[in-house]
Amino acid sequence: MLKCGFYEKEFTPPLGCCMSGYFTKRLAEGVKVPLCVKAVAVRDDAGRCVILVTLDAQFLMNSVYQTAVKRITEATGVSAENIMINATHIHTGGPVKDYDNIPFYEMDKEFLNVYSRIIGDCAVLAYQRLAPVTVTYAKKDVRGVSFVRVYRMKDGSLRTNPGRQNPDIVEPMTDIDPELPVLFFLGEDGNPKGAVVNFALHHDCVGGTLYSSDYSGVMARELKKTFGMDFVTVFLNGACGDINHVDVNMPAPPDRDVSPQIGKRLADEVVYLYSVAERINADVVNAEMEVLKIPRLRVSDADAKKAEELIERIPLEGLCIDMSNPESDVYKRANAEYLLSFHKKPLELEVPVQAIRIGDAVIFSSSGELFNEIGKEMKQNSPFSINLVAELANGGPCCYVPTKRAFTPTVYESQTGTAHLIPEAAEMIAECAVKLANKLL
Repeated sequence: MLKCGFYEKEFTPPLGCCMSGYFTKRLAEGVKVPLCVKAVAVRDDAGRCVILVTLDAQFLMNSVYQTAVKRITEATGVSAENIMINATHIHTGGPVKDYDNIPFYEMDKEFLNVYSRIIGDCAVLAYQRLAPVTVTYAKKDVRGVSFVRVYRMKDGSLRTNPGRQNPDIVEPMTDIDPELPVLFFLGEDGNPKGAVVNFALHHDCVGGTLYSSDYSGVMARELKKTFGMDFVTVFLNGACGDINHVDVNMPAPPDRDVSPQIGKRLADEVVYLYSVAERINADVVNAEMEVLKIPRLRVSDADAKKAEELIERIPLEGLCIDMSNPESDVYKRANAEYLLSFHKKPLELEVPVQAIRIGDAVIFSSSGELFNEIGKEMKQNSPFSINLVAELANGGPCCYVPTKRAFTPTVYESQTGTAHLIPEAAEMIAECAVKLANKLL
């Protein structure tokens, strides 16, 4: 008999904290949609247990992950490889980076300490609520809310976010991943206790200086209106390093914040999927994890020297950064301190890759912001019929992981420092994930 427990806690940082996410310093001035930590524990009849935790944060730093996992394993006995923690990558969250001395950001050690413990406690409390469940599943393709953000231009180059209605755009580099798969967990009374929802879309729909859990936070609140206030939505952000909400063929909407429209659309789709979901086999729960050691990109002495010169020559105050032009001195100045810090990192970086089995379903995860083709490759080569993908999981490098063909000078996500790993990293991660899934059979 499968058992499952959910737990969620609103944990919005104090006002005045530094918000990471843009090339500008922002201090939180209020709350638009509260931030949460959510967890689900699933245990099979043989006593094997997996725990999934999702947090409304831009990144999951190694120090936070290690502290939280230690707390979970000590309280539950669940091993680290059976625990997945991932960040939704909101750009309107708190001070979650554990390093300082970079522009536009101030670390908050007190917040990070409490945050790590709260993450661990949510997982423990989910584990303490284990009760018999059945699992149902459905998926559908959802289009019209997510769009590829790397485009091929008339001059043959690839460019990130080239601007709305730009006449030089030829076509997107690839297609989106439109899949919306949902696992529903039903209690003994037949009512849903919660769901694991997976969709690939960058959480950058809000902007400003108000805390917000973005579209997935809106979606979760909408689902409570249908399924009850105790219903918990554990949202796994899919491989979306090159996917956002901007339709370059349309003019900008009057309101920068489009999270209400996207969140409500996805909530409506989840409600529909519940009505057509079918019970799946969920008698086996298990997980496999491997930490890959992948060579990092190198910073040349010439580039390091130029970064030092830009720091001396161009002041940050009043700097207006165009992210669509990563070759410009202005962009390189905004990134200079981080590039010099990256220059000192080990020549190999540890990248955790994981596969979690819940019956007929497998959940793939990796650190980094994965380009969507990586997630689709995992699904296409998976031995399981039901596949979900989570990025920015389990610590590891907080960086973009582009596909090899995206490594060109004009693509923002492939710049050294923005990307940390060699171009072959995408293939290495996808191959490892599928290998782990096969071991779960």
